[in-house]
Amino acid sequence: MQKFVIAIIFLTAAAVMQAQTTRTVCSSECDHTTINAAIDASCLGDTIVVTAGQTFTENVGLDYKSCGSGWITIQSSALASLPAEGNRVSPSDAANMPTLRSTSVSDAVIKTQSGSTPSHHYKLIGLNIERQDVSGYHYGLVLLGETGSSQNTFEEEPHHFVIDRCLIRGLDGRNTRRGIALNAKNVEITNSYIDKFFEAGADTQAIVGWNGSGEWLIRNNFLEAAGENMMIGGADPDISNLVPTNIVIEYNHFFKPLAWKGSEPGPVKNLFELKNAKNVVAQYNIFENHWSHAQSGYAIVFTVRNQSGSASWSTVEDVTFRYNIVKNTERVFNITNTDNNYTSQVTKNIYIENNLFFSTEWPYMLARGGAGISDKIQFTHNTFIGSTGASKYLWYESSSQFLSDHKFNDNIVAVTSGAFSGIAKSDGPYGTGTLDIAAPGEWEFNNNVLQTSSSGNPPASFYPANLAAIGFEDTDNGIFKLSSGSNYKNDATDGSDPGVNWDALMAYTECVEEGDCGDSPTPTPTPTPSPTPTPEGPTLRYYGNEAPPVDSESWFGWVMSYLGF
Repeated sequence: MQKFVIAIIFLTAAAVMQAQTTRTVCSSECDHTTINAAIDASCLGDTIVVTAGQTFTENVGLDYKSCGSGWITIQSSALASLPAEGNRVSPSDAANMPTLRSTSVSDAVIKTQSGSTPSHHYKLIGLNIERQDVSGYHYGLVLLGETGSSQNTFEEEPHHFVIDRCLIRGLDGRNTRRGIALNAKNVEITNSYIDKFFEAGADTQAIVGWNGSGEWLIRNNFLEAAGENMMIGGADPDISNLVPTNIVIEYNHFFKPLAWKGSEPGPVKNLFELKNAKNVVAQYNIFENHWSHAQSGYAIVFTVRNQSGSASWSTVEDVTFRYNIVKNTERVFNITNTDNNYTSQVTKNIYIENNLFFSTEWPYMLARGGAGISDKIQFTHNTFIGSTGASKYLWYESSSQFLSDHKFNDNIVAVTSGAFSGIAKSDGPYGTGTLDIAAPGEWEFNNNVLQTSSSGNPPASFYPANLAAIGFEDTDNGIFKLSSGSNYKNDATDGSDPGVNWDALMAYTECVEEGDCGDSPTPTPTPTPSPTPTPEGPTLRYYGNEAPPVDSESWFGWVMSYLGF
């Protein structure tokens, strides 16, 4: 009898939970004529279907909800006509989306609320989000989270958002600072097209986050911006001790249009930058087109910054950058040990492995910003291909030690034009002498293939005289994989080929330019340092470590199992 009564109670609760509603939005003859009205009437678990092909001019507020369970989903009425889940949308899909615009350029199109009742659990699927075609700069189109006194504790952060298969677009000739301000936790941005972000005289980004604690998945997006296509950090957090943590960035196409070069619509700085971040994995991405403009042409920048001097806890650590292609850039990496302006933590545990880089100049610059020793800045199994006659250095900018346990093993550095200039610092010495200053007794430089003279360089590597002597398969067609007859076949420290694992890289990045990544191979990840949990945030749902949401179906099944039915 007792079990029967319990069953009745739980079945009644489950029935209440199952009372989820689908609401329609259109200009007439729907449940609502505005998206905000539909949100006001909704509870968690409801779905809001917005009519494709119609335009909604309103400032959409993702309000806090306490009723219901699960997620509020706001989606296109033509969702079935969009690319399947896991595949990226493009501008050609706009006809199958509703268009959302803010009422003015001073307001975001979509915004959350912070504070004691922060927004949470919203999914945005198949929406065309764009700015007004009027003069004046637009600060940002989608603002997840806030800054200032309304969000200066972890508890005040908005949390749990999904942006999937959306267009988020600025306009040609109109200054738009950023696509998404990512100042929330537990966020997935997937399969979306985010472009045309630039502003004369200001930094701009497709995605930027600085006051959100992390647990972010950025997957299979097209990201275009003049300043930094994506940046983490860049302003001091208002939440004390906040470091965006546990971040996966994969299968994205980072891109700057070459049409901007020489007539830049705003300052051009880099393709990807970390200034305050921890436990980051960037994998299976393509980073394309970068040049010197507002900065000196480094595409990938890991430079810890206590930006305005009030966040001394800022750090860049535990970063894995693997199986990426970086192409058509002047320089590749700029990595510093500490901030050179204000007190910061020390950059450490940076693992760069199995990447392919095409640049006209330096593969990297490692630099001493201030006091502190960066531990484990390590390059393994990468292929660097240089072109043009410009100088190409592995550059270490310091007159004293700033590295420990520094490794450069099993890499290939080759040039299709000109020569590789070697290992250097601004005031000498060169080669082994440079490494002995930057990391005295703390460096390895083994089993690399470097197209330069062996004179003065570490003896445990190989120094072919020219490109042909390396033995690539087909340089004329861009295949920089060692041929079966190469003198360096199987000569890496682990018995494999030096340089990138070409076949794996091609498989992992094959889908990236087109965005058809629904069936992409997902290898077993290389072990990385154990992440430090972000305050108040569970691990990424994407990796299956989070318990499923308590929706009506799973709750009902659990109750029935518990009661033995």
